[in-house]
Amino acid sequence: MQKRVKLRWWLLSFCLLFLIVLPVSLYFLSPLLAKKGLEHWLQAQNFSHIELVMQPPTWNTLHIEKLKLQKNQPDKQLNLSTEHILLRFNPIELYLHQRLDLIQLPKSDITITYSTSTVQPEEDDELLDLSNLLPEQWFKKIPANLVQVGELNINLDYPSNTADWRFSGALLFDGEELYSRVKFYRNNKDLGWGDLKLGYDNHFYLRLLENDDPFITIDGALSYTEQLQLDSTQQIEITRLQRWQNEIFPPEPQEQPLKQALPSLTGHLETQGRTLFPLRTKLTPDALLSSIQTQQKVKATLSVLKPIAAIAQVDAQLSGTVDFSLSHLAVVMDSASTLSLLNINHASLSNPIKKASIQFKKALNIGLNLANTTKDTPLEPQIDPFNVTIVTTAVALPDIDIAPLTLNLDMQKIALAQGYFKGRAELKNIAIKYQQKQQPLINFTTGFELNNGVLSQTYDLNSTELPLAVSGKTSTQLDSLASQFSWTLKPISLAAINAPLRKYVTLPPELSLKAGTLFHKGTGQFKNNKLSLMADNSIRQAQIGWNETLIEQLDLDSRTTLSTSGTLIDTGNIKLGKVTNGIEITKVSTHYSYTHDRSKRRDLISLNALSAEILGGNITVNDIEFDPLNPEIATQVDIEALDLGEVLKLEQQQGLSGEGKLSGHFPLQYKAGQVSISNGKLLSLAPGGKIIFLPSASVSAYAATNIGLKTAIDALENFHFELLNIQLNYEPDGTALLTTRLKGSNPNWHNGHPIDFTINVEENIPTLMKTLQFTDKLTRTIEKRYR
Repeated sequence: MQKRVKLRWWLLSFCLLFLIVLPVSLYFLSPLLAKKGLEHWLQAQNFSHIELVMQPPTWNTLHIEKLKLQKNQPDKQLNLSTEHILLRFNPIELYLHQRLDLIQLPKSDITITYSTSTVQPEEDDELLDLSNLLPEQWFKKIPANLVQVGELNINLDYPSNTADWRFSGALLFDGEELYSRVKFYRNNKDLGWGDLKLGYDNHFYLRLLENDDPFITIDGALSYTEQLQLDSTQQIEITRLQRWQNEIFPPEPQEQPLKQALPSLTGHLETQGRTLFPLRTKLTPDALLSSIQTQQKVKATLSVLKPIAAIAQVDAQLSGTVDFSLSHLAVVMDSASTLSLLNINHASLSNPIKKASIQFKKALNIGLNLANTTKDTPLEPQIDPFNVTIVTTAVALPDIDIAPLTLNLDMQKIALAQGYFKGRAELKNIAIKYQQKQQPLINFTTGFELNNGVLSQTYDLNSTELPLAVSGKTSTQLDSLASQFSWTLKPISLAAINAPLRKYVTLPPELSLKAGTLFHKGTGQFKNNKLSLMADNSIRQAQIGWNETLIEQLDLDSRTTLSTSGTLIDTGNIKLGKVTNGIEITKVSTHYSYTHDRSKRRDLISLNALSAEILGGNITVNDIEFDPLNPEIATQVDIEALDLGEVLKLEQQQGLSGEGKLSGHFPLQYKAGQVSISNGKLLSLAPGGKIIFLPSASVSAYAATNIGLKTAIDALENFHFELLNIQLNYEPDGTALLTTRLKGSNPNWHNGHPIDFTINVEENIPTLMKTLQFTDKLTRTIEKRYR
C-alpha cells in the first residue's frame, strides 16, 4: 500500500514537473524552434544564406532582431534584409483566426539583381500577376490588423542597357486603407515622391509630387472584368510632367541638341476616363508603362513659349478624347478647341501681329500607329480632313495697314507619311490702307496641294468695289524653296474703272478714262533666294481725256522683266490713232524702254522712232534717253511736208487760207524743267505756195479807212510765194523769237510786183505751236512797208 502511495506521488510529481518544465522549456526553446521551422520553410522556397535572429516571445509579442535571406534564379538574384521586426498578437485571435494585431518593420531592403546581359523574356510563372490586385481581394489576405513599414527600399538592378529603378518610402495599412509615400529613383536620379492610397472599396488615389507640390493626381476606382481597369480623373501640371518625363526617358546624345531647341511647355491638363492594365506583365516599370491602355476625355490649358523665332507664345484651350495603347494613339480634338498665337513678328512687319486665333469648325481626328516604333519604321500619323477659322489682329507693313483678317482653312486630304495634303483657304473683305489711304476691299481664295515635295497652288483675287480680278498659280520645291508662278488679270474696261478708281487712287482731275481695255499677265520664279519676273501688258483702243486734249485709239504692248540682279526693264510700243488739242495729231507711234538698275541706283527711259502726223505733215524725233528722276534731253524734231493751209487754220482768222508744204527741224533741249529750241528751221518746198486772205465785210470796211491796212490786205488776197523760211529760237523762260522771210508776189496786185521781206516776231508763248500764229504781225509789217 505504501509502495502504491509512493508510486502515485512520484507520478503526480512527475506530471506536475512535466507541466511546469515543458512550457518553460518550450518558452526557452521557442526561438530556436521558430528559427529552425522558419529556416526550413524558407529553404523549401529556395531561399539561401538565411540569417534569422529572434528574441524569446512574450505572451502577445514576438521580436525578430534580424532577417536576411537570398534567392538565386538563373537570370536574377533576390536579397532581403530587415531588422527589428515586431509582431503583436492576441493568442486566442492568432489561434482561432491566424491574425496578428500588428506587424511593424522599421526598415527593410529588397534588391533584385538581373545578372544576364539582356533581360530575357520572363516565363509565364515569372510575369507580374495583376489579376488579384483589387484591394478587396488582397486586403483580407493580409494577416494583420495594422501593418507599419517605417522605411522600405526596393532596388531593381537591371543590366546596363536597361534603366535601374529604386523605390524608397513608408507604408501603413489599417485593414480598411493602405497608404504609402514612396520616392522614385531611375538610374539614381531623383524623380520625386508618390502618394498612394488604396481603400477596401477599391478606391484608388495617387499623387506624384515635385518638392511637395503634386504635378499628377489620379483619383478613381479599380475594378476587374477581363482586365484590371481604373476609372479615374487625372490632373496634370505639364511643366513638371515634362521634367519628370525627361528624367525617366532622357534623350539620347544625338537627340540632345533637338531637346534644347524644343520650346518650353506650360499649362494644366485634366482627363477623365478608363485605363486598362494587362493581367500579366514583365516585372519592369518600363514594361508596365508601355503595356497600359487608356481612353480619356481631355481638357487642357497649355502655353508654349517661343515655338519658333517669329512667334512669342502659343496658348491653347483644348478639349477632346485620347485613346492610347502600345500600338496606337488616337486623338479627337473637339470643335470648341482654340489656339492663339501671340506677338507674331517678322522682318517684313512694321509691328508684331498681336494675336492670331485658330478656331476649329469641326472635330479634328488624329491617329498614330505606334506599332511601327517596334519595327524601326517611321511613324505614320493619320489626320482626317478638318476646317478651321483663323482670326488675326491688325497687320502692319511698311506703308501698308491691313485690318483684322478672317481666314477660313479647309484641309481636304492629309497623308503626312506620304508627304501629301490638299486644301483650300479663303480670305474675304481684306481692308488695306496704303499710306493712310483706304484701298478697295479684296477677296482672296486659294487651293493648294503638297505632293512629292512640291507645293502647288492656284488662287483668285478680286475686289467687290473695283472691276479687278486676278487668277494665278504657283509651284514650290520645298527642299530648295525654288518657286515658279504665273498670274493673269481679267481684262479691265477703262471706262468702268474710271469713277471707282478715284475713290482709292489720287488721279489728276484733268484725266478721264473714256474707253479701252487693259490686258495683263505674267510669270516669275524664285530660285537661290533670287526673284525674277516677266509680265506682258496691253491696252487696246483706249480713249483718254486730259482737259481739252483727247487721246483716241491708244494701243500699247509692253513687256516688263525683273532680273535676278534686281534690274527692272519695261519695253514696248505705243500707238495713238489721234490726239486732239486744237491741233490734231494722228498716227503717233514710238518704241520705248524703261530701266531701273538697282546696283547702279539709276533709272533710264529711252524713246526710239517717235513719229506722228500733224497738220498734214510728218514729225519724227531722234532717239531720246534720259533719267526720269533728273531728266536732261537733247534731241531733234524733224518736220516733213507740213501743210501750210493747216498751219494757217490755227490762226482761226476768217478768210485766211494757204497752200504749200514746209519741212525743217527743231533742235530741242530739256533741262531743269525748261524747254529750249536753238535755230529751228522751217522751209517751204518747191514750187512754193499761196497765202490767201479774203477779209470779212467788217475788216474790209475798216481797211477802207486805213490805206496801209488796205495795201497789206490787197497784197495778201492772192499772194504767191516762192520762199517761206521760218527760223525759231525758243528760250527756257518761254520767249520765242520767230524770224520769217517771205518772198513772192500777188499777180493781181501792182502787176505782180515782187515782194521779199523778213518779219521778226518775239512772243512769250507756252507752246511751240502758238508761235505759228503770226499772221497779224505779217499784215502789219506789209502795211508799214507800203504805206
